[in-house]
Amino acid sequence: MIDPRTGVPARTPWAEASVIAGTCLDANTAATCALVLGEDAPAHLQRHRLAARLVGDDGRLELLGAWPRPAADLSPAALPALVEAGALA
Repeated sequence: MIDPRTGVPARTPWAEASVIAGTCLDANTAATCALVLGEDAPAHLQRHRLAARLVGDDGRLELLGAWPRPAADLSPAALPALVEAGALA
């Protein structure tokens, strides 16, 4: 992905960006913008009141605005306790 501000490939910490918007075009535009903006993406998305899910290259997860939250922690570290409790049966 080319950063239009520099004309070179974007340097971003995000592996994935998903956005909820009024139209598919707006959602795709905002998600692409988030990838290009990098670390500034969360503030930009919040300023525009957009719900978003950003996944970092390091696995970090940022849920913004009204993006649905998971009912349980499904991280690898939490899975053994969920299995033991029978929550994943």
